[in-house]
Amino acid sequence: MAWVCCLLMAAPATALVVEDHGPFSVSFYGAGDGGSDTGVVGDQDWTLQQRQDVAASVDIWASHITDTPGRQIQLHVFWSELDSYGTNVLGGSASRRTWDGNTIWNAGEYVWREGVNYASSVNFDTFVQLDITAAGVGGGWNFGSGNPAGNAIDFRSVISHELGHSLGFSDSYDASRKDFGWVGPPVRYAGLTEWDKFLIDSDGTTAPAGGGRARDFNATDDPVFWTGPLANDYYGQPVPIYAPDPFAQGSSMAHVDQASLSYALMSPWISTGQSLRDPIGVEWKMMQDMGWSVVFALGDFDEDGDIDSDDINLLCDNVGDPAFDVDGDNDADEDDLIYLVENLVELSDGSGRVGTQRGDFNLDGVVNATDLAIMKDTFGASGVGYAGGNANCDTVVNATDLAILKANFGFSAPTGGGVPEPATLGLLALASFALLKRQRRQLADRR
Repeated sequence: MAWVCCLLMAAPATALVVEDHGPFSVSFYGAGDGGSDTGVVGDQDWTLQQRQDVAASVDIWASHITDTPGRQIQLHVFWSELDSYGTNVLGGSASRRTWDGNTIWNAGEYVWREGVNYASSVNFDTFVQLDITAAGVGGGWNFGSGNPAGNAIDFRSVISHELGHSLGFSDSYDASRKDFGWVGPPVRYAGLTEWDKFLIDSDGTTAPAGGGRARDFNATDDPVFWTGPLANDYYGQPVPIYAPDPFAQGSSMAHVDQASLSYALMSPWISTGQSLRDPIGVEWKMMQDMGWSVVFALGDFDEDGDIDSDDINLLCDNVGDPAFDVDGDNDADEDDLIYLVENLVELSDGSGRVGTQRGDFNLDGVVNATDLAIMKDTFGASGVGYAGGNANCDTVVNATDLAILKANFGFSAPTGGGVPEPATLGLLALASFALLKRQRRQLADRR
């Protein structure tokens, strides 16, 4: 109920609003607002909550990236009616590009990762359009920090996804010509994106550098693969990339594979009720392979971008190793476990709050009967991790764990918890339709 009241009280913006959010300068185009060199005119005003959601999505990326931008990235965002691009399209993004004959960069990559301050002939670097009706789903958009209802689409997840495309999850493949890296008019070879450079099909064919045609590259291999060394080491094998047959304009080759990685931020589909706001571990490793400097928070031992029960288990598996010290005393012991749970773990409710008490096995911020039921199911078992009811580091669920749960039973985390922590310029394509269709987030098939 509090969330609903907050949403109703949020005042709409009645004109263009420009806000600085870390590396981005965000222009929110309201109903009838023109002036963007994208040629897009806003169809609906932005509420304060919606603007805060965009800021939160920017922070998801900015909180892990340590590269220094050469200037702020000019991001234009619009509410639009996107049915003309397909009734299941939730949003789309497009970026200006620059190149040197070897490499193509989206403007966001060039400014932020490469640290270049270049003058642009237009007033935007990247833009995002969001469908006003959330592709017509019954629950519409879910705004705010809370998780979406089962019939709603999570707004922050879609914004975070589209920002990911602007930061490098972006190919240069042209299905009509069967080539990579050609731009125009006038038609000329520009190079490969960092993303392109790691693509390979199941026969071992890669994107040809230097302007060669890619007729042998199977863009409908379902999937193709990504061979960045850090990502492959993390994932355990080449990362599958979405490449269905027939080729899906706007989705193929620019997302991780839906069948294998449906829980990833940069998968092409999202379902009602899903919250996919943060890059998962392999996606952060892909960012590193593309040249980004990525930092992981204290306690994020598996370097997946969040701190959860997996990190608790890793700490317990490495008691005595100073590399797992989080309380600053240069060792790893049960004191570090307590500190990790009470100060660093992220709650599972999507609120951004951190910190709970041991015995909160589902990390929802409350130690209650649900946690007791988890323990009951595994009581007496060995080899059980924290999420299974093991409240200390001894791998056995026993009376000691029950005593810890009993001591903290009834605990509820505060609602105000903390938040973890020179080239020729050209457009991606001349038609904004092609830009939008190349990079989009779609609504999952609900059959």
